[in-house]
Amino acid sequence: DAIKKVNPNMPVVAFNTSGAPDAWIEEVLKSGVTDIDVTSVHPYRWDGDPITYDATNHLIKVNKLLESYGVKDKPFWITEYGYSSHYEEVNTNTQQGMYNAQSYALIMNTGVVDRFYFYCFLDKNDGPRADRESNFGMVKGKFTSPLPYTVSYGAKPGYLILGNMNMLYHDAEFTDCMEIGSTGRIVRSRSTADGKQTAMMFSNKSGGELVTLDLGCDKVTLIDAYGNEKDVFGTKGIFSFSIDENIQYIQGDFKSFSRVVGGAYPTKTEFDAIYKDNIRIPIANYSGRAVYAKAEPMPGSGLKETQALISGEN
Repeated sequence: DAIKKVNPNMPVVAFNTSGAPDAWIEEVLKSGVTDIDVTSVHPYRWDGDPITYDATNHLIKVNKLLESYGVKDKPFWITEYGYSSHYEEVNTNTQQGMYNAQSYALIMNTGVVDRFYFYCFLDKNDGPRADRESNFGMVKGKFTSPLPYTVSYGAKPGYLILGNMNMLYHDAEFTDCMEIGSTGRIVRSRSTADGKQTAMMFSNKSGGELVTLDLGCDKVTLIDAYGNEKDVFGTKGIFSFSIDENIQYIQGDFKSFSRVVGGAYPTKTEFDAIYKDNIRIPIANYSGRAVYAKAEPMPGSGLKETQALISGEN
């Protein structure tokens, strides 16, 4: 009331908490603080990857509280969120960017958050690399005494990763999230302008993991975290991807969107080989029976066709 008396047009943004402490927020709401314009939290989970250290459950709890106290119709903002690029050796420069992008997709997919602001753009000037508070930026600060391999205001990987994400998500409407056990996630969105579907894929499993999807189309575009693209062709709508903490996107006209389980699949989707050398393609067999695997080279590739009997689990 005091704020509105001074300036009736000044929006009142409530809470602005460190984390998303639903018990404390409920105490505030119980005290009668409900005449607000916006609710805000800072749900940092900087100890590691956003699958292990999940922020979405806390946000959903807070959203339910707001609904029960009659303020569900107010915009719900995240006015600070991010990862430091060096917190007790937890997050590297690259992990900072990957985790920020993963968090954005997972949180926005809940449908409970209206705005999302990253903290922050610029590292603190001359901030030591080991200091958490100095390294939340997507761009390095100013170095008065530059060290080897340091450049004032140089972009960190996160700057490029979030720039690419913004290009892909500028008009996105999130639709669903496919869970790959407890370690992987595939978050799907749709462009509100042209209906194009995009899915961000990532996993926190050590060494990564293979995921096989039925997308119901012949071709998708595979996009890495930095925006590099290539076309990938499926077989009868089935695609396999190697996923890890480095996010990838697939984009296309998906006719279906489901995980394929069982069967036998290559354990990798890309192989390096020297001309005239044999290529060994490991196959994981989850079918529970012996199966034949046949590699059919594309016309003009110069590769020879192979066939082998596969049994067991690998």
